Formats: sequence, C-alpha cells, structure tokens
Amino acid sequence: MSKLEKGDFSIITNGGMSAVTTAILSYVSSGDHILLSDGTYTSTKKFIESICPKFGIEYSFYDGFKGGQGG
Repeated sequence: MSKLEKGDFSIITNGGMSAVTTAILSYVSSGDHILLSDGTYTSTKKFIESICPKFGIEYSFYDGFKGGQGG
C-alpha cells in the first residue's frame, strides 16, 4: 500500500471503525477538543462519546446543515 501511495509507511486495519478510531487517536490527545458534524456516522459518535472522555478528549457536535454558523 505504501508503495502504491508513494508513502513512507501504512497501517492496515480489518475494518472501517478500526480505521476511524486509529486515525482519531493518532491525532488527538488529552486536553484536545474534537468538532464533528452531528451527521457523523453513528458508530463513530458512540466511540467519541464513550471512549474519548476517558482519555481527557473533549468533543462537540455541530449542525452540519448550518455549516457551523450557529442559528
């Protein structure tokens, strides 16, 4: 995969959720805040809501139809 994408290395997972959680936890750490559309995939929402707080990671969901512009 790395050779095809001309990258230095690759991480291959066995499914979509493992890929999503690996990507999220690779870029955020305790004290960070994640902003997600409220249209985020349900399993990803459940992961964010249940696991991220255990790592000290805060999160907010915004109305994707409003483009994050508020009311």
